[in-house]
Amino acid sequence: MREFLQLWKAHQEEMRMAALRDPLLNSETTKFMLQVGERTLYNYVAQGKLTCEKRGQANFYLESSVLALMRKSR
Repeated sequence: MREFLQLWKAHQEEMRMAALRDPLLNSETTKFMLQVGERTLYNYVAQGKLTCEKRGQANFYLESSVLALMRKSR
């Protein structure tokens, strides 16, 4: 359990630092940029193709991960 908490804290810190360096995009903007629906967006996160951060009840996506996915999709 301790190891899990340490890994979780490390992940949270990594996400916090990434957010400081990288702008966050809301779901609507991300869906528009990728030309996908809500379900596809969820699948991209589940597959690790997009980095998502939940703030309150809203999901935000790292701009760099959205742009990387756009480049791969070409």
